[in-house]
Amino acid sequence: MELSSWLGAHWFELIQTAGIMGGLVFTGISLRREERTREVSNLLTIKQQYSDMWEQLYERPALFRVLEREVDLHTMPVTEEEKLFIKLLIGHLDAVRRMSKAGQFFEIGALRKDIHDFISLPIPATVWEKIKAFQDDGLIELVEGPCD
Repeated sequence: MELSSWLGAHWFELIQTAGIMGGLVFTGISLRREERTREVSNLLTIKQQYSDMWEQLYERPALFRVLEREVDLHTMPVTEEEKLFIKLLIGHLDAVRRMSKAGQFFEIGALRKDIHDFISLPIPATVWEKIKAFQDDGLIELVEGPCD
């Protein structure tokens, strides 16, 4: 069969197939753009929540103690307010870790050093040791694993 006669007989199927293929390509491009928009939106939401939590330090100056390297926990143990603040930060970190693992936005690897530095402080370390048993293995690995 000659090409022109084949095209004459099957032109509709050819156009239909090209339309379907074009629609699939367009859908793929749209999905990728939507995914990038969602990643940016998630990142902005996480950063806002993070800022809101740290803003508590300025609203409640007693919380500044959680950032001190020299703290006598025997004389003045960790307060309930400090415990709650640390738990909120660790809960936030776990949410970020889970979203990162699900591919919702950036890789968390670059933050490991910050996490380690924070958890090495006396008050966060004390709270972490008390709540660690209730955390999932992935969070424990993030907090206690190497910070290459």
